[in-house]
Amino acid sequence: MTLLSHEPGAEVLADRCARLAALTVEPTLSAAEAAAAALSIVVEHLAGHASASVSRPRGWRWLTGAATDGPAADADALQRTCEQGPSRDAVASGLPVVSTDVAADTRWPRWGPAVARTGVRAVLSHPLPGGDGERGCLAVYLDRPDGSGRLLRETAAVAAAAALAFVALEYRHTGDHLRKAVESNRQIGTAIGILMARRGWTEAQAFDELRLASQHANRKLRDLADWVTFTGDLPRRLPTDGGVAALGIATRRSLH
Repeated sequence: MTLLSHEPGAEVLADRCARLAALTVEPTLSAAEAAAAALSIVVEHLAGHASASVSRPRGWRWLTGAATDGPAADADALQRTCEQGPSRDAVASGLPVVSTDVAADTRWPRWGPAVARTGVRAVLSHPLPGGDGERGCLAVYLDRPDGSGRLLRETAAVAAAAALAFVALEYRHTGDHLRKAVESNRQIGTAIGILMARRGWTEAQAFDELRLASQHANRKLRDLADWVTFTGDLPRRLPTDGGVAALGIATRRSLH
C-alpha cells in the first residue's frame, strides 16, 4: 500500500471534520472510544504509514491519554525519558511543531536519534487549546521522512480540527463526572436528612453512621444512601453487595 500522492480535496476534509464533530456528541461512545476514533480519522489518509496520540503533562510526568498503536505511545514515552521532543515544545509554545526528518533534526539531540531507531521518521505535534498549565498535544508520527513536508501539511488541517474535538470531548467527560457527583451528593444529603429525622441524630452523626454502614457493607456511600432513601432507615442486617446495588438502581429509576 502506498501513501496518497495528492492533497485531500475540500469535500474530503469537510467530511473528516464533520465526523470529528459528530464524535463529540455521540452518546453511545465512551470518552476512550471517541478518542480512539478521532485519532483514526486523523491518520486514515496516510494508508497505514502513520500513528497518532494525545498526551498531556501532569506535574513532572508526561502521560499518553490515547494512541492508535504502540509506536505512538513509545514515541511519547521517549519524550518523557529524554525530557525533550516536539510535543513538549508544542505545549510550551502553543504552536504546532513539525519535523520532516527527526533523525537529522538538531532541536532534539537525544529524542530524535532515539525515536528514529524505533521507526518514527517525521512528526507533527499540534497543541490542544487550553491554558499553559493544562494544554495537551496531538502528535502524528510518520514511518518515513517527509522531505517536501507535503504529507504533514495534508495532516495539519484535520489535526487542528481533531484538537478542537478532543477539547470538546474533555469538557463532555468532565460534565458527565460533575453531573454524577451532583446526583450522588443530592442522594447522600437526602439520606442524611432522613436519618436525622428518624433517629434524632445531628447531621455529623447521621453522616458518620451512613459512612460506617457503607464501609461494613463494602459498598459505595451512594448505594447505602439509596437504601436509606428507599427504606427510610439504615439496614438492621447489612444486605449483600448485589442487594444494595440492585436496590440503588431501582431507587434511582423511581426518582426519574
